[in-house]
Amino acid sequence: MRRTLFPLLLATGLAPAAGLADSVVASDQLQSRLRVREAAAGPVIGSLLPGERATYVATRGEWHQIELADGRVGFVSAAWSRVVREPEPAASTAYLHVERRGLGAAVRGFFRDAHTWLGARPRVDLVLRDPVRDGAIHEHDDPLLPVAGLATPEGSRGTYDIVIVLDASTSTQGFSQADVNGDGRLDDRWKGPDSIYQAQIRAAREFVAALRRLPYNRGGERIRVAVVSFAGDEDAAGEPFDPSPAALLRLARVDAEERIPLTADYARLDRELDRLATREPEGSTDFAAGVGRALAALGVLTQGAASEDPRGAQKAILFLTDGKPQLPSERKTAERAALYASRLAGQAGVRIHTFALGRDVVRRGVNPVLARMAERSGGRFTQLQAPGEIVALLRSTSFSFVSSVRLANATRGDEIPEIATAIDGSFYGELPLAEGVNEIEVEVVLNDGRRTSRKLTITWVDTKPLEALETRLAALREENAALVEQLREKLTREIRTVRSREERDLTISVAR
Repeated sequence: MRRTLFPLLLATGLAPAAGLADSVVASDQLQSRLRVREAAAGPVIGSLLPGERATYVATRGEWHQIELADGRVGFVSAAWSRVVREPEPAASTAYLHVERRGLGAAVRGFFRDAHTWLGARPRVDLVLRDPVRDGAIHEHDDPLLPVAGLATPEGSRGTYDIVIVLDASTSTQGFSQADVNGDGRLDDRWKGPDSIYQAQIRAAREFVAALRRLPYNRGGERIRVAVVSFAGDEDAAGEPFDPSPAALLRLARVDAEERIPLTADYARLDRELDRLATREPEGSTDFAAGVGRALAALGVLTQGAASEDPRGAQKAILFLTDGKPQLPSERKTAERAALYASRLAGQAGVRIHTFALGRDVVRRGVNPVLARMAERSGGRFTQLQAPGEIVALLRSTSFSFVSSVRLANATRGDEIPEIATAIDGSFYGELPLAEGVNEIEVEVVLNDGRRTSRKLTITWVDTKPLEALETRLAALREENAALVEQLREKLTREIRTVRSREERDLTISVAR
């Protein structure tokens, strides 16, 4: 398998121009605020100050459609605002690598990846582990049919490479509002055992433990994990950032560290996480560096040629933070750098799932940058009320495309609308069968609402009657054995009685 920059260049050329825009800026010529309307010429739902920015969505006639920081979508006059486009990656000595498998596969892969970059999800393969084939015969006394399988992105064979990105900035020494170390007490001390940083470490441990319990992955056969931490030098704030792969890679090497490289050795992960727990967080928050270092750990952001990945693994980043971007420069530049890194991740097919560990105390709400990072890469954003909630949440976070799995038996008219699904898309359930031939359907519902299914025929042969006959036969044998013994004892007594009479008769005859 080779990696190439070719699909990335094609995507840049074929994506709609609107997709390259970063924001809409209210004109500096305004005498007051720029009104944001619910629809073109519709009621006012908000406003922008002169020079204030909002996320660009589309242009419709004389109106720009925008998204506000709180997620609402509205329209502003195009005459009193302008679209500011985000710079494209510049040519450099660092590369963003996209996989391809021969020329034909490269073309097919490009269009599949292009759909991903434009918001669509790739197709999903449905692999049944039990029952293993259509037309199988289920010989059992129990009418419940075990159904187990795996729903995976097309061509991935159920393999994943995941990077857990931890915020190691100074603020994570604060209280997580949870009993992280499990001693039954809430320790709210600065740098205490129940800090936000320690909550992240424990969450990573719990996540690895959950991977161990997944089917066909007890020894890490399908899922590898790496750990990256980020925290930058506060004195370096104000440094310019050139939006290019080379600049991102340089930044990642300064403000982030690869603590544990990709590995399937979960015991090693546990040991390294224990060591990482002894380190003291320090520095400012640099989202872009954390994402960049994770992309480097995954092998998609490199200085030169990338190594081959014969596993064809799906790649994902779990990004944890309690803050907002502060580096490499002032806030706006830091935010743009984070969004640029996230867009590169999306173009490389790497999804970023972001987790806000507590609400922004200044904004009194959600920091929109994390939500936009997830959106640009095709991932999901999760807002936590308290930082300590990440311990329970991360281990149950799905990195597959599966929302639910439905089982149905058309023969009986039975349906189980939702069975247990694991974080990797594996599933297990039990479906009642009718005696004889059964028409079974397994349907997977994806996160975007699309469905994929598989139908098969299963014949149930009830072994209970045969077992019942064998049990009755055994009982009859025992009864017969008892009767035989009784008859033997009766005959023995009768023989003894007859012999006793004969002996008495003989004695009387002799006496005469």
